[in-house]
Amino acid sequence: MTPVAAPSAPAAAVTGITVEASWLVSRAALARAGHARPSGPDGVLRWRITNEVAVAELCIDGSVRELARLDAAINRDADLAHVTTAQGELALTAADERVLYARTSLLTMLGIPGGRYERIHPVTSIHNPAL
Repeated sequence: MTPVAAPSAPAAAVTGITVEASWLVSRAALARAGHARPSGPDGVLRWRITNEVAVAELCIDGSVRELARLDAAINRDADLAHVTTAQGELALTAADERVLYARTSLLTMLGIPGGRYERIHPVTSIHNPAL
């Protein structure tokens, strides 16, 4: 009889995590969607995750507008922390004080079909003694 590999253990829930990821959004894209005047610096879409709460903010011209405050599921799989929101607004994987992967659907929800979306800071901070 050939041995069969056991299924992997489910990811464990993690608490005590703080992560921030930001995307640079071009001024032209913000203006076309009605979120900013045509001239000025680019804006920033920032997600901050603290424990099980994910907060999205749009930063334009020195002002910060909260876009969403959602429950976040945080699961740990070996050395990785996976963060997701229920409707897929954010999916993020972090390890060793770095964001390895981050995706957000919030730009589409804001009606921003084009422009520049770049994570400008892979991570501002991640604190989780368990990682």
